[in-house]
Amino acid sequence: MPTTAPSARSLPFACPARSERGYSSGVADSRDIDAAASLAERLTRVAIAADLAGAGFRQLLAMLAALGDDLPELYAAVDDGFARFAVQAPLPPRAGDRARLFELHRARFAAQHARLAGLRERPARVMLLELEARGNDPIEPAFIAVGPAPLAEDVDRVLAWAGCGDAARAALDAAARALTDRGRCDALADRALAGGPRWELRFILRGPDTAARLADAAAAVGVGAAQVTFVRGAHVELAGDAPVVASIVITAGGVASALGLEYPAPTWELALRLLSGLHAESDPGRRLGAFAGAVGVDRPAMVRISLGGPGMPGVQVWARLGTRRQVTDIAG
Repeated sequence: MPTTAPSARSLPFACPARSERGYSSGVADSRDIDAAASLAERLTRVAIAADLAGAGFRQLLAMLAALGDDLPELYAAVDDGFARFAVQAPLPPRAGDRARLFELHRARFAAQHARLAGLRERPARVMLLELEARGNDPIEPAFIAVGPAPLAEDVDRVLAWAGCGDAARAALDAAARALTDRGRCDALADRALAGGPRWELRFILRGPDTAARLADAAAAVGVGAAQVTFVRGAHVELAGDAPVVASIVITAGGVASALGLEYPAPTWELALRLLSGLHAESDPGRRLGAFAGAVGVDRPAMVRISLGGPGMPGVQVWARLGTRRQVTDIAG
């Protein structure tokens, strides 16, 4: 398994670089890029990694191909059971190209189509598409608007989509107060899942009180005491001095008893220790090594931890597939 330990990098929607710039849609240092020769090679790596997880990759590749012929930001992920596979890439920047993409996949995104108009009106520096697959089940898409927006407006959007009332608003306000006092939301995600739609309000946290804020937010939404304790204990090792992203989850039933956390993962060893500690039964050493080999990078990008529900927290490990063109551009 690769062992290089660089400075932490970020997904555009997730763990920002160790700076004050907030969410990063690029990379600051060419040494932090694992270069792949071409889009075709990177898509081949996606297909191999998806196949290792038993996910049908043909649908994924067709949908990724519709995003354009470059995809400078392309990520892939596997879950703790090595049974679900995900990819993420930015939508085309031009409105006309996005509109054609939405029409092309209107049947696939039917459940989200009406909401996407509202999501596109939200301020965003970039719009991301995330696709998750399990076996040959239908792909579950998510659209993520990245960039700060007034928290009150995002709360109104989500509660209107969810059809929730005052009780959900009070619960959402309480969880948000635990995570931020800035009155803004850093990203908004809309997911179409087999069990129904789900929305996520995302917040960047940094500073010495982050662990306490995360634990308070987890308790506020009803995450069990054992997982709240896990957050307090694991945060320092996982985050270091890097920012963290926390996500409040909303469904048609209101605020879910769940909290999403996204941490940088500068080494495969860190990701493996996390998986081995929480999900040793899934043989993470062998399977994570196979995933690392399939995506062909020296280091992962981040880990996404899902708190809530019975048992151990869920984990996804994400890796970035870069391009040589990016290395040239950034190197100047």
